[in-house]
Amino acid sequence: MEFFASAIDLIFADDSMARTALYRRQGRGNGQPVRIIQHSPDAPQQFNGGRFRQDAVFIDVRVSEVPELSKHDTSSF
Repeated sequence: MEFFASAIDLIFADDSMARTALYRRQGRGNGQPVRIIQHSPDAPQQFNGGRFRQDAVFIDVRVSEVPELSKHDTSSF
């Protein structure tokens, strides 16, 4: 398990894969810096015979930096 944790730490430390964002609990305060990985996969959807591309943005953050997420938490990057 130590090897896996070390690999994840290296990925989040790499500036070409991750970046710093400010996490605000309940959208308040100055925020705390956290490392995130942002990705936007193309998600083709079909509806009523048509094909559409759904835009989506996913953000990965380490549980060690943000142990509990809630509905009103915000981040900026």
